[in-house]
Amino acid sequence: MLQLNSIREKLTWQTVLIVALYVMAAAVFLGRFLPVKSQTAGLDTELRHLADTEQQLLRVVEHKSTYENRLQELEDNLRTLAQTVPSQYNFSYVLRAVEELSAEYGFTIHTLEHIPIRVSQDGRTGVFPLTLELEVDDRVPAYLSHLQRAFPSLSIDLVSLTYLGENRFGLVVDGELHVVMAAPGDEQTWQLPQVAEVEAAQLPVQAFGVAFERVGTFLNGGFRVLGIVETGSERTALVSHAGAKSWVRVGDQLGSAVIRGISPTTVVLDVDGVQLELTIGG
Repeated sequence: MLQLNSIREKLTWQTVLIVALYVMAAAVFLGRFLPVKSQTAGLDTELRHLADTEQQLLRVVEHKSTYENRLQELEDNLRTLAQTVPSQYNFSYVLRAVEELSAEYGFTIHTLEHIPIRVSQDGRTGVFPLTLELEVDDRVPAYLSHLQRAFPSLSIDLVSLTYLGENRFGLVVDGELHVVMAAPGDEQTWQLPQVAEVEAAQLPVQAFGVAFERVGTFLNGGFRVLGIVETGSERTALVSHAGAKSWVRVGDQLGSAVIRGISPTTVVLDVDGVQLELTIGG
C-alpha cells in the first residue's frame, strides 16, 4: 500500500503526458511498420515471379529463329493440305478423277460406290466410305501407289485380289476419303490431281509371300476348272492339271492347296494361308 502511494506521489501530469506520447508513437509506428513489412514481402514475391518470367522470355528470344522456322513449316503444311485434301463439295470431282486414273491404266471399273458422309463431332472434317471394284492386270501395286499419291487423304483399309485368268485380276478396294467440311461460299483451294504418266511396276513374283512358287502354279494356268456340278447340298469341281482331270470337293487336297469352298462359278483354294479363286475356264 505504501509502494502504491509512493508511485502516485511521483506521478505528475508531465510524466503521464510523456508516457502517453510514447504509447501513441509506438502505436503509430506499429500501425505503419506492419503493413509496410507485409507489402515488402509481397513485393519480394512479385519480383521473384518477374525474374522467372524474364528467364522464360530470354529462352523464347534465344529460340526465336527456331519458332519462326517451325511456324513457317506449319503454314506451308496448311497450304499443302488445303490443296491436297478436298472438301465435301469436291467429292464428285474425286470420283471422276478415280475413273480417269483407272482408264489410263486400262482397268475396267465395275463398281464405284460410296455411302453418305460421316461428319466428325466437331463438324470440321468428314469421311466418305468408298468401295471400288474393277478388273485389272499385274500393275496393281503401281495403280494403288498412284491412287494413294493422287489422293493423300484416302485411307485404304482393305485390298482383295482375285485371279481371273490370262493375267487379269479382280480388284476390290475398300477405303475412306477424308475431307474438310467447308461452309457454303468458302474459297476452294483444292487442286484436282492430274493423271501423270502411267507407271509400269508389276505384281512381283514375291507379292504373295514365301509360298509364291506354289501360288504361281495356280495363277499361271497350271490348274484349270473345267466345270462345277451341284448335287443336293454338295458341289464338286472338275479340275485339270498337267493333262490329268480329277473331281474335288471342299476339304480335298489339290496339289499344294486345300479346297476351301466351291461356288457355282469358282473354286476357292488355300495355299499356305493365301486364298485364291479359280473361275471356270480360268
